[in-house]
Amino acid sequence: MRTIEPNKKTFKKVKKILEAFATGEYTLTKIQSKMFSLGLVSKDGKPLHLSTIQGILANPFYYGYFKYRGELHQGSHKPMISKKLFDQIQQALISNGKPRKKRGPKNFLFLNFAVCGECGYSITAERHIKKSGLKFVYYRCTHKSKTQKCSQRSFLREEKFAEQIKEQCQKVSLPDVWRDRFLNKLKEWENENRQTSDFFAQNLKTELEKVKTKINRLMDAYLEGDLELPEFQMKKNDLMSEKKTLEEKLSGFERKGNHWLELTKNWILEANQAKNFVLNASTTYYFQVRSQDPAGNTATDNNSGNYYTFTSLKDTTPPTISGVTWSVVSDTKATIIWNTDELSTSQVVYGTSISYGASTTEDTTLTIQHSVTLTGLTKETTYYYKVISKDAANNQATDNNSGAGYTFTTTKEPGEIVTVGGGVVEVIPEGYKTEKEWCDEMNLYWYDGACHTEPKVPPEVPEEKIIAMEEKIETEVGTTELIKKASQTFVTEIIKALPHNPFIKKLPEETFIASVTEIAPKGNHCSNHCW
Repeated sequence: MRTIEPNKKTFKKVKKILEAFATGEYTLTKIQSKMFSLGLVSKDGKPLHLSTIQGILANPFYYGYFKYRGELHQGSHKPMISKKLFDQIQQALISNGKPRKKRGPKNFLFLNFAVCGECGYSITAERHIKKSGLKFVYYRCTHKSKTQKCSQRSFLREEKFAEQIKEQCQKVSLPDVWRDRFLNKLKEWENENRQTSDFFAQNLKTELEKVKTKINRLMDAYLEGDLELPEFQMKKNDLMSEKKTLEEKLSGFERKGNHWLELTKNWILEANQAKNFVLNASTTYYFQVRSQDPAGNTATDNNSGNYYTFTSLKDTTPPTISGVTWSVVSDTKATIIWNTDELSTSQVVYGTSISYGASTTEDTTLTIQHSVTLTGLTKETTYYYKVISKDAANNQATDNNSGAGYTFTTTKEPGEIVTVGGGVVEVIPEGYKTEKEWCDEMNLYWYDGACHTEPKVPPEVPEEKIIAMEEKIETEVGTTELIKKASQTFVTEIIKALPHNPFIKKLPEETFIASVTEIAPKGNHCSNHCW
């Protein structure tokens, strides 16, 4: 008996291609490029033809079946993918003309977490980065409602949002007493549902046996000549596909069992742990419980006025530090930034060697986005640094890049600019590399290799030349032509000066030309200067 063994060189690559196409994010052309990059090519080393790739994607061989003379048969080889994934691939083949584009992660902690309390629409997040390199995350309403005008126009800092979430978590955290009661109830459900699960599994087995019986009867009908070959093949293929689906359902159910009970148990435990996230460590808390029935009747239990109590555990877990880097470095300053997974303090230890030797004063402001500026540095020098953060329980975390230390190198000292136009001396701020960069940033005027406070003025035309030009024009073309020529010259000279005029340089050129052209010919004579 012949056996089919997976090709060790291509098995994982083809499986990766099938899983990628099932996401619906690839067209045939894109998956062709991906296959080529993985080395899945034709015999001549060229990319596989699109029709070949389509045949691979539609081949039932990869989920354990094969077609022979138009009929679907169950194979004895190892399936590469499940029937469920194969069905997803077939759906993607139909809709691959409009692939779903998946955005990269935004890394906002609370994105898609809450909705606006006024209009009920989603809360979105924005990241703002200042010139210093400081990063701030804000949350706001999306204002997408077409029927309700939302008045919530303010932004909420991520740190403030985190505090609000803590308050809400405190309201729903599950006390230990309730946790134990729920877990005991869960055990009862497990016993009750064991019988239900057996019943469900038996139903799947019964359905599977029915399909197998139909396949056998279909085969008998074909052998007795009651069915033509095309009809037999079509019906058999449908039944074989249904058989595979039921087999996978049964296998998955037997493997997972009462999976929903496990999920419920996890929820109970996580809800119980929520209090550790929001409560102060080593603190005794008092509480009462209140319940309300459908009729609105309320009952309260406060332990006969003594209230129930529990004491929170001590927090011994330090914060986790990530994203350590520098954002701005000049000749004497550097800004170090990093993130933590919980609110904590900020401090940087630094020096010109791995021994460090200096440190900043600890910033006791609790935050998850940290920024510390180092001052008094030496230009053109490499510095080593590490960062330290402490949470509210004084648990300290240090990140020194696995002992190697993080590094940055200060820049050269900034130069100076003397502005010619206004005669004002300006010093380039730290962080700029060239005079032109600073000039552009300050919206000044860069020309003739220097920065100026005033725009460049075009050279004046000598008065003698103007008079001679007027006389020549008047002699040759007459007064009417003189006005026309003067108007054109006036417009031309204004256009030349246009880029250097700070008051009108943002005016569209077409608008300005049309206005001047309309005004200039209205004069009935040209005396002295016409432009």
